[in-house]
Amino acid sequence: MWFLLGCALHSAPPPITPPSAAGEPERSGTTVIDEGTLLTRLGAPQRPTLFSFWAAWCAPCLAELSTLALVAARRPDIDVVLVNLDLPGISPDKALVERGVTLESWQLASIDPSAAMARVLPSWDDSIPLTLLVLPDGSVSATFRGQATPDQILYTLPRNH
Repeated sequence: MWFLLGCALHSAPPPITPPSAAGEPERSGTTVIDEGTLLTRLGAPQRPTLFSFWAAWCAPCLAELSTLALVAARRPDIDVVLVNLDLPGISPDKALVERGVTLESWQLASIDPSAAMARVLPSWDDSIPLTLLVLPDGSVSATFRGQATPDQILYTLPRNH
């Protein structure tokens, strides 16, 4: 069933050749975080925050990046954080630069992102993209499994005052 929703992390991703340093677009800003930091930040965002879990080898994830950028532009009162689940050493920056996405970006530092995600989010079904709307009290207000549309996300966001 995961094929209808997105990509499964337990399936083998296609081989990825790390980008060469020469001729690659520059982008700094992806912060490598561990499970504990992710748990802490998921549990207490300062403002309503969309946390989008994705990987560079997942086509629906890549397609959803522009949706998230559009949501961030339309709703500056909502934070949008991309949480990359590629293996350590595989930077998500090239995929973000190619799509013109400048959202806050974190990369989960784990040699087994699937197991790490199961510990961080016990309800996780091993598929991506997965986007959570987390309110400042730490509650999950909305969950989007698979590629969401801008209207789906915008409709569920808290009203800005």
